[in-house]
Amino acid sequence: TLSGKSDIFAYIPFYLHKIISDNGKIGLILSNAWLGTDYGEIFLELIQKFFDIEIIVISGKGKWFNNADVVTTFLIASKRNPTTPINPKRTISFCTLNKKIESISDINIKQLSESILLGKEDECVAIQKYSLNQINNLETIGVPWCGYFANLTWLEAVSEKLIECNRIFNFIRGERRGWNALFYPAYGHNIESEYIKPVLKNLRGTQGLYCSADAEAFCCSKTLQELKELNHTGALSWIRSFENQNNKTGVPLAQSLRKANMHWYEMKTDNMADYVVNVNYDKSLFIATFENRSFIDQRMIGLLTKTEYQQENKILLLALFNNVLSMFFIESFGFGRGLGALDLRATKFEKDFKILNFNFLSSIQKVNIINAFQPILRRNRYPLEQEIKQEDRINFERVLFESFGIIDYYEAIKNSLLHLFKIRFAVKS
Repeated sequence: TLSGKSDIFAYIPFYLHKIISDNGKIGLILSNAWLGTDYGEIFLELIQKFFDIEIIVISGKGKWFNNADVVTTFLIASKRNPTTPINPKRTISFCTLNKKIESISDINIKQLSESILLGKEDECVAIQKYSLNQINNLETIGVPWCGYFANLTWLEAVSEKLIECNRIFNFIRGERRGWNALFYPAYGHNIESEYIKPVLKNLRGTQGLYCSADAEAFCCSKTLQELKELNHTGALSWIRSFENQNNKTGVPLAQSLRKANMHWYEMKTDNMADYVVNVNYDKSLFIATFENRSFIDQRMIGLLTKTEYQQENKILLLALFNNVLSMFFIESFGFGRGLGALDLRATKFEKDFKILNFNFLSSIQKVNIINAFQPILRRNRYPLEQEIKQEDRINFERVLFESFGIIDYYEAIKNSLLHLFKIRFAVKS
């Protein structure tokens, strides 16, 4: 069955299947959400039982509808019998329009349509074709459908050099307790220091790749009686000041904030992280690190290095997080919302994010990569299109890719990253 989080359009193709004739076709105009969401994966799996998807077209230049700030797609699919086997050699065309749709004349629209149907690129459209077998391999590597508009012919060879991040790191979700005034005290709170922990609420103020806590969190696991006996009046008074307050729907906080095996005023401090990932990226794609492990807010994903890998150089790991290949995975694991912001899928990221495998490197290669990465560490980051042109960035990428023996794929990876990045910002074109 479809996910309960599905947009309403996800149900329509299955109704259409009942009313169109055998070998009939449907055309659907949709937002790009189905390409980059958890519910979209379920939708894709189900729709392919009932239809052969033939063509998917996405805007790479401007919006198609003025009343919605979304990147639009349309797909063409032919009806199939869900009881018959699927042909794994059948191909799907992933097409990116390179011109604003309203600027294409009627004559050129006819030519464009023919180019799409024939799978032939021209100045208006870029086309990538993948068989269902190839798509299955790409999905095994971890790249979702929103990545297939880029050229991914390099990915299978490079995949041999990758390692799953969940083998090296524990993924930490930022704590969500639901009442910021209680859990993130304002200055002058008078709470005892042992109940105050540093927390990173957002990465907006991070200039380089080092971040530090920008707020304080109230974290108290003691009972009210224990606080009385310890004479910790600051924490006790702080809790008392909220226990008779209601939330926005009129429910007492002492009730609405209740969680199993926790006090209603309690926030755990287990979610300390070594590295931090945004869930909403704009024009700069990066993963930052803390000088010291810190607590993170719910709007971020934390990575905590597992014990058996803590001897690995922290800067080396940071370098493996911050190159064009890792940026490509970040870009492909989400979809553009609103005015171009990338909505990163946390579940997808935790399951499939990979980095270049440092186990393939010699000690000398590790040192060379770290040295090449040093100039990038603390300087200001640039928007992606400007960042990849920086001299220190180009030198670092060259050293990194040569060390892994994949320098021949560097330009292709960079171009694939830029292609997806530009699609995301098509709403602003």
